[in-house]
Parts: sequence; C-alpha cells; structure tokens
Amino acid sequence: MKLSALLLVIYLSTLSSAIWSKVQSSSSQQSTVTLTKGLLDGARRIAPFSRINAPSDTLFKSELYLAAVSEIKSESEVNSGSRAQSESEISKKPASNIKSSTIKRQKKSTAFKSSEKKLLVTTPPPGFDDLLTPHFTLVDVYFNQRLLGVTMASYTSSHLIFQSPQEVAGFIANTKNTVELASYLSQPLLNNQILVCHYQGQTGCGNLQPDNVGIIFSQGKHRVDLFIHPALLSIPSLLVDKYLPPSTSGPSFLSAISLVASGGDAREDIYTAKLNNLFSIENYRVYSSLEKDDKNSARLDQLSLSYEYRDMAYQVGSFRTNSQSNSFFEQREILGVRVQSSLASRVDLAQVSGTRLFVFLSEHSRVEIYKDGQLIDSREYQAGNIELNTQDFPQGSYTLEIKIIGDSGREAMESRFFTKSLQLPPLDESLYFVEVGFPEDEQIQTYPVAKDQPFARLGFVTRSADWFGFNSALAADDKQQMLELGTVWFANQIEIQSNHAFTSNNQQAVFYQLGVHHPSYFVSASYRRTFRGNQQLPVQDYSFLKPDVKQTLLNVSIPFSDAVLNVYARTNLESTGEMKKNYGISWRKNVYRTDHLLLDWTVDLTKENHDKRLITGFTLRFIEKDYNLNSSMNYNRLKSQSQYSSHFDKNFRLNVQQAQSLMGDLNHSLNVTETTSQISSLWQSEITNRLGHTRVTLENINQQNTTDDSGVNKSHRQGYALTSHLNFVVDDGQVVMGGSRQSTAGILINIQQESSSSTLLSLRVNGEEKVQINSGESHFIALAPYQTYRLTLAPLQGELVSFDNTPKDITLYPGNVESVTWSMTKLYIVVMQLLNNDDKPFANARLNNEKFHAGTDDLGWVQMELHAAGEYLFIDNNERQCRVIITDKALQQSINYLGSVRCQ
Repeated sequence: MKLSALLLVIYLSTLSSAIWSKVQSSSSQQSTVTLTKGLLDGARRIAPFSRINAPSDTLFKSELYLAAVSEIKSESEVNSGSRAQSESEISKKPASNIKSSTIKRQKKSTAFKSSEKKLLVTTPPPGFDDLLTPHFTLVDVYFNQRLLGVTMASYTSSHLIFQSPQEVAGFIANTKNTVELASYLSQPLLNNQILVCHYQGQTGCGNLQPDNVGIIFSQGKHRVDLFIHPALLSIPSLLVDKYLPPSTSGPSFLSAISLVASGGDAREDIYTAKLNNLFSIENYRVYSSLEKDDKNSARLDQLSLSYEYRDMAYQVGSFRTNSQSNSFFEQREILGVRVQSSLASRVDLAQVSGTRLFVFLSEHSRVEIYKDGQLIDSREYQAGNIELNTQDFPQGSYTLEIKIIGDSGREAMESRFFTKSLQLPPLDESLYFVEVGFPEDEQIQTYPVAKDQPFARLGFVTRSADWFGFNSALAADDKQQMLELGTVWFANQIEIQSNHAFTSNNQQAVFYQLGVHHPSYFVSASYRRTFRGNQQLPVQDYSFLKPDVKQTLLNVSIPFSDAVLNVYARTNLESTGEMKKNYGISWRKNVYRTDHLLLDWTVDLTKENHDKRLITGFTLRFIEKDYNLNSSMNYNRLKSQSQYSSHFDKNFRLNVQQAQSLMGDLNHSLNVTETTSQISSLWQSEITNRLGHTRVTLENINQQNTTDDSGVNKSHRQGYALTSHLNFVVDDGQVVMGGSRQSTAGILINIQQESSSSTLLSLRVNGEEKVQINSGESHFIALAPYQTYRLTLAPLQGELVSFDNTPKDITLYPGNVESVTWSMTKLYIVVMQLLNNDDKPFANARLNNEKFHAGTDDLGWVQMELHAAGEYLFIDNNERQCRVIITDKALQQSINYLGSVRCQ
C-alpha cells in the first residue's frame, strides 16, 4: 500500500512538472511564455535582420497577459474541454493573483527538478511526445565574438540544426573547404547551453574546443557562437589592405561659419569672420574660404579642387603651400598645382597633434592667439605655467603671436613657432610633394591675384630605420633658392630632431630639439636660430627665411605621488633686437583630498627680464557632478628695478554645468579676483547644441591707483570676447544644422516611420552612443574624416517597431556626408489559440509566411508578430490548413490577446 502511494505521488509530480516544463520549453516563435522573456530582454526576432522594440509601458501588460495565458493553458490541460478567458477578464484579474499562481508553478517546477536526482525519465509521459519536437527560430551567428549574420535553425532541449548549413559556412571568410565545413554544420550540434556566459567575468564559460565544429547556443538571446577547429581554417594573409576603402558618398555640401571677436572700453573692437565651404562627390572635393575682418572687406581667400586615392592626393587652384615638421619655410598662398603622397587614408597610422605651447601666467588671464595678424583663438586660463589648447589650430607651419591680458590689465606679447603636420612615414617608406605655381599678391584683394613670379617647391621625407628619419626640401623662385635638410633620431624614451637651411642669399638657419619621456621625469629642450646674410632682397620681395631671430626653451617636469615640480627657461630674441628672458620654478602639491574636496598648495618663483616674482598660496576646490567651486588665496611679491610690492590676491570661481537642457549643453562660470588695486569679475557662458557652439565672455574691472600726490585715481572698464561656430549640411535634398563643432565630414541620420507615433532610439557609433533621436527626424553628426565607422541603432521607448538593425559601416573623407536611413514599421504582437471546427486545438502548425516565423504548440497556442491585419495560413505536420482572418479591430494595441480563434 505504501509502495502504491509512493508511485502515485511520483507519477502525479512527474505529470504536473512535465506539463509546466512543456509550456516553458516551447520555442520563441511558438510559446507565449517566451514572448514575455523576449520582451523583457528588449528585443525579439521577427524577420531576417529585424528586431522589435519593447517599450517599458508595455512590459507589465505583457507579463499580465502571458502569466494569465499560461495559467489558462495549465487549466485547459487539466480540464481538457474548458475555453480560455476573455481579454477583459484577464485584465480585471489582480496582478497579485497572477503572480502567486506563477510562483506556485515555479515551485512545482523546482520540485520536479529536485526529484530528477532520484528518478530518471528517459521518455516523455504518454501524450507528451511533442516535448522533443524541434522548434524553429532565427538565430544570430557569431564567430570570434563577431556577428556574421542571421539564419534559420531548429532546436530541441539538447541539440540545434541549421536549416541552411551552406549559408552558415559562407559566413566564414577564411575556411579551407566550404563544402566540408557545411557537411559538419548540417549535423545536429550539441547546444552546450551549460557553457553560456550569464554575466561579465564569469569563469568556465564561453569557450569550446571541438574536434571539428561546435556551438554554444543561448536560447534566451537567440545567439549561436560557432567554434571551428583550426584544421578547417586557412591562415589569413598578413598582407591586408592598409588603406581606407574609396568613398561612396554622393553630392554633399558642408558649410561652417565662424566668428571670433574681442574688444572693450580700453581697447579697440576686433573680429575675424570666416565662411568655409566643402562640396564633395566621392573622393573629389571643392574647397572655398571667404573671410572678413575689422580691417578688410569680404574676400575670397582660397578656392581649389582636390582628388585623392589611397596614398596620392592632387590639388589645383588657390591653396597654401605644404609644410614639414619644423620646416623653416613658412606657408604662403599660391595659385598652382600640387601633387603629393599622403598617409591620411592609411588605416594603420594615427594623426599627430601640434607643437605643445607653454606660457607662464602670473594671474588669471585671457590668452589671444594671432596668426598672420588674425585672431584665431581666445580663451581664459588660470594662473600658473600652463599649456595652451591648440586642438582647433589649423594645420601647417607658422609663427603665432600670443597676447596675454591679465585681470589687472597688464598685457604681454610673445612669439612662438608652431607646427601641426604628419609624423614620419612607416619604415622603408617615403612621402614626397611637388608644388608649382605663382605666389599670391600680399596686398589683400577681393579674390586671389597671382604675382608675375614663378615658384616651385618639392620635398620628401623617409624613414630608413626604426630609429632614424630624414627629410629634405627645395624651394625656388626667380630671385632666391633654399635647401632644407633635417633628421629625426629615436632612442629609448628619447627623440632628437635637427633641421638646417641654406639660401642663395647667404642666409642660414638651424633648429635642434630634444625630448626625453622618462617615467620619473620629462625634459623638453629646443634651440632655433636664423642668421641674416650680407645680401638683402628688396623690401617688397618675399624672403624664404625670416630676419634674425633666436628662440630657446628648456622645460623639466618631475612628478611625485601627490605633487609635481616644473623648472623652465625661455629666451626669445625678436627681429627688433629686443631680448626677452623667462625663468621659473613651479611647485604643485595636493595637501588634502576627499571624494569632493581638494586642497592644493602652489609655489611659483619667476624672473622675467628684471622682474622677480614670488607667488604662493592655497587653492580649495569643491567638485560635484554639475558644479564646482574654486577658491584661492595667494601671496604675491614683486621686485623690479623701479618698484617693490607685496600683497595678497583672493580669487573665487564657480562653474555650473547643465547637460541636455532645452538649449543644449550649457557651461557657465563666474570668476572674481581681488587685489590691492582692483576688483575684477568675469562671466563666461558656453552653449553647445545641434546648431553649433558659442562661447561668450564678459569682464568688469574696477581699478584704484594711488597717485603721486597721495590722491586716489579710480577707473572702470569693461571688455568682452566671443567665439561662435555655426554649421549646416546639404545632402540628398535635405538641409540640416551641422552639429556642435566645425566639421569636414559626417553622417546624416534619417529615421522613417509609417505610423504617426514616435519611437525614441539610440544611435551608436563604434559602440558609443552619439545621439538619441525620435523616429521621423533627421540628425547630422559631425565625425572626423579618414576613418571607417560602424553604426548601430537600438530602440529605447515608444511603440513596437521592426527595422533592419544590421550594423552599417561607412567610410568618410573630407567633405563627405553619408546619408543613412532606417525604415520603421509598426509591429503588432498577437497571442491566440487556434481551434479546429470540432473545437480541438490546431496543434504543432507553422505559419506560412516569408516575413514572419511562428507556430502553434501542442494546445494550439501561438505567439506571432505582424505588420497589418489580413489573412494568415497555418499548416500542421499532416499538411492540414487553418486560415485565420485578423481584422483591424483586433489590432488595437501593440500586444493583442485574441483568445480562442476558429480556423476558417
């Protein structure tokens, strides 16, 4: 009797658990329970290369629907004649009841799993043979963690079979024999679900070493990772294409408008406005530059046509001459032709940055940068030995005028030579250029005008060893010639450069530079000198070499665990004969630090010509996510030939950031400085959005000086600075704003959606989110040229949609704008039970549809996705047909529960 009771308990436990396990193991295309799982994962397979969006507001509803449906199915298994409840009845059922019933079933399932240790069931119970029936679905195929494609497969609880093994074999690029690989892939493959990695850092998963072919199948993610024995794969050639693919961009137009202005009560208003245009078709582009400043009317500065392919570039028109690193030949504008080799389209090289520029600021100052007399940058910097931001400076080789305007009103001017160009080519390769034409007249006119003076310049740079490079250039016109020779030497953490120049007018120039990048210290030293010869050119003629100048620089930095020591010396002999000398020692040490609070101690000892200065004090910083405070008090002692003074300077700075506000990203700062003679305040605001970028600075200075007769002289002055960039793009008949920064290339994103509803999507470029965009909108994203980018799109919230989310790869060259379009189609989820005319379930049938894959389970339940109402045909294993008509009235929501539906 006890044995009979025990067998009865085991049988009932096995039967109830098998029912629940059968429901749980139905395929994602056939099971209503898997639909909830798919929606909670945020994406579901609906068609080749397609996904659906699962908005958060529909997830809870789908959980209620499907938990209730699962409960109904369990009831119908026990009471074989019962009908399903209506949708309204399900929606009225308390969520707690549904949740509790789900927990009960989970407990039954857990109990069955524990009983498996004692009872081995080798065959399904009578009537449940379909538990081993293969289920069909689309799967992502990965190899070496890279998505290769999507294909159809069938699977059971233990094995997976590819429906098209030849297609999967074709995904592998370096296979020895595709036919042999396809034969292995055509066999039932053990799914190895136990090896699926469920979280980052999990050990003992995600790896397989098969004898020929093996897989790891993640059913929840519809992902198949392929593992292939090396004997089946060929060794890929190391001689891969090292160039970017040619451009496929159609006609596009990029325009950038910039304005840099500065002025105030005590100084004149100056400004420089530019309009740079790029029109391109594939690798052809036309560049034009229009500019106007406060001294000259509007004029056409440059106009040229360019073409490039792989490592060659050609240009004709008005352009600036080429330059090599640390060349003595300063750029000039010519009307002519240029042919040059280039590394720009090489995918195995990185582009270089410009020369590092350091200045010492004894107080908070505004630093203005001038090139050829035009203002190209204006920024605010804190006191100290700081490095200037040169990221927006144009490429080339030229002299910069650096104007420093302190809060006290004290102004200083320095001259620096600046270069921004490519580094040496790869080993045993050379770069060369040839430029022939006529120099433009220095007299500014409304358009470029050539001199009656032929000009030619050619040069090359090569790298004969890993540690050595050599460059040479020759320039000539009808009055002078110049030869330049240069070398670059590399050693362990050391770089040495030398350049020499000789002209037919007995002028010479030398340049030496040393850089030591040791982990414990950094040393940078340079010497530059030009020597004037006895022969002189007429004043109106252009000289290849500038008059006598001498510049020296020594900078030594020693970092410590919480401090840094910097020693520097700079001398500059101007062409006027004036010698400027700067020496100094700077010490920065962190005294106290917490998550949000920092206290630093600073010391600056400087000597500028005859002025000796000591500045020391403490700076307290409080840092938060959206704002930070900076307060400092410094003792300032100055000794010169004519005066001696000492005082305390107090400074307060508040910075507030507002990311993604209605106006875009905002950054505001207020800086207040008090000395013995004045109180100055400075307000700066930066706005960055899809229209462009603008930075506005307003300063107010109240100064109080003591006169010789012990009187007090008070003065008040105001000033301003403005930097603004505005871009727009024309591509494929569309005109959109061109992004937050000046750009020479980019992508134009178009999201099309049939319905009037909107879906929020995330666009990722190389895995990084660049923008969140609503369907039905267009958006331009500025990107750097000479690169290949991978674009992916993922839904965030909104209605259910299907779209092709295959990664898109694009390559950009200067002037290219690639239009990328995604088409969104509204998607409906339908859950229903198909019944024959005799009210029996139409079981184990597949949907006869090319776009969607779905099937009924053993009780006739089906989860299917569709785009519109219509007639749908199901065919079972016995080739019997069931026609179902779904009306527009039935598709009222994203997820629709239709209950039991009779075959037509």
